[in-house]
Amino acid sequence: MKRFVSLTVILCFLLCSCQLKVDNRASTSENTGRTVSESADFSTVQNGNAFTTEDTTALTAQSDVDISQESAGEESSSYNKSSSQATLSVTQKTSAKATEKPTATTEKKTVTTKNQTTAAKTTSTTKKQTTTAAVSQEEIRGVWLSYLEIPSAQGKSAAQYRNEANSIFSSLADFGINTVFLHARAFSDAFYLSDIFPTSKYVAGTQGAAIGFDPFKIMLESAKSYGLEVHAWINPFRVSSSADITALSKNNPARKIYEAGNEESQVCILSNGIYYNPASLKAQQLVLDGIKEILANYDVAGIHIDDYFYPSTDSTIDSEQYNAYTAAGGKSSLAQWRISTINSFVLAAYSAVKSYGQNKIFSISPAADIEKNRNQLYADVKVWLANEGYADWIIPQIYYGFENSSFPFDETADEWNSLKRHKNVKLICGLAAYKCGTQDAYAGNGKSEWLSNSDILLRQVMYIKTHGSYSGIVLFSCNNIINPSNQVLNKEIQGVKNFYNGD
Repeated sequence: MKRFVSLTVILCFLLCSCQLKVDNRASTSENTGRTVSESADFSTVQNGNAFTTEDTTALTAQSDVDISQESAGEESSSYNKSSSQATLSVTQKTSAKATEKPTATTEKKTVTTKNQTTAAKTTSTTKKQTTTAAVSQEEIRGVWLSYLEIPSAQGKSAAQYRNEANSIFSSLADFGINTVFLHARAFSDAFYLSDIFPTSKYVAGTQGAAIGFDPFKIMLESAKSYGLEVHAWINPFRVSSSADITALSKNNPARKIYEAGNEESQVCILSNGIYYNPASLKAQQLVLDGIKEILANYDVAGIHIDDYFYPSTDSTIDSEQYNAYTAAGGKSSLAQWRISTINSFVLAAYSAVKSYGQNKIFSISPAADIEKNRNQLYADVKVWLANEGYADWIIPQIYYGFENSSFPFDETADEWNSLKRHKNVKLICGLAAYKCGTQDAYAGNGKSEWLSNSDILLRQVMYIKTHGSYSGIVLFSCNNIINPSNQVLNKEIQGVKNFYNGD
């Protein structure tokens, strides 16, 4: 009897213990998700003493030492600790800010168009729909779908637009693509329904014109119905490829800022176009607000930015901000300060994305030339790869052939693979489908390589798959896959398709 009682007591104790663990797990689950404040804006990161310009410069300098001393794939020591503490400080400060004054950007927003009211945040209910970040643990087989390839909505019904979208995404799925980087903002405009940026002329016919339906919503739903994961692609600082400010619609924020006096030199007009000043806090905040708007209203897997950072090395672009910095005692050179500025922005963008869920992906596609990134665009890709908190995926645009005189594909891919990389940052390779069947004028001795070979892409896909620790490839761009424009390209695409489908 005593033995029976003892066993009963022990059994009850074990049952209670298990229940406590279940309760604790449930409690933990309820409190995860938005671990970073939605109000993690650029001004907080750069000026809130959480991550100062001097801090970033010091970290950047230290990274050069750490990266040269440690092998690829390992975590850094003192540098990573400094970066993690800085990022944690940003998180703590912005989370406190959100507690004091909650933002409204997380609520489902209703957008009014000329002909209807559309709930912008949508989810597809088709049987092939995948969940957010579904391909995060498998090989990335991606494609960039650029602003030049997105169907125009002008003069079309929603049903007609959906048919065009279905045609695109069914072809991509048939090819073997699983991830699409879909242009959401190519300039200071939008392919989605926005309260910040005017509609793009490429989707509306005229910049700022009304559309009777939400084209981005339809593209997103269509892609998901074919099992494709969609990342919203933006060009953060590019406003226009023309230097004519009056060519922008009157409701374009760049034109409104410029005509109101261009406070903080937020907008800069150069010979090659118009850009938002990367060093202007207000311009940075505008970009971050655009990122938040997309994430608040559309169920995309993440936000993707490419290589549009500093538009020029011209010292006049951000002279107002740099002069203020040196007047306050700053000692960094202009180049070092610009690198720090871009690093701070990238940190803020990453935090903004993660505030909508830790499963949301922030990805960056820099140029393939590592030194050009740092010295001309002021993008320190080594820091972004080596440390958590800058990006989840880095996708260098290795748009070279094997015979390129300056940047042979295999050597360039190996160089990126050899860089020190944090275990939580994926390296993915961008490939140039658009070069197939054309002459590569800047390739030196390899300028005719893309004309005389029809298996370059296949060899590159296989090289990336078997060399190093890449997590996949992304092709530029969509039309080259679904509408090959020449025989060489057609053979190249068919070769990769057969490889993907096991033929």
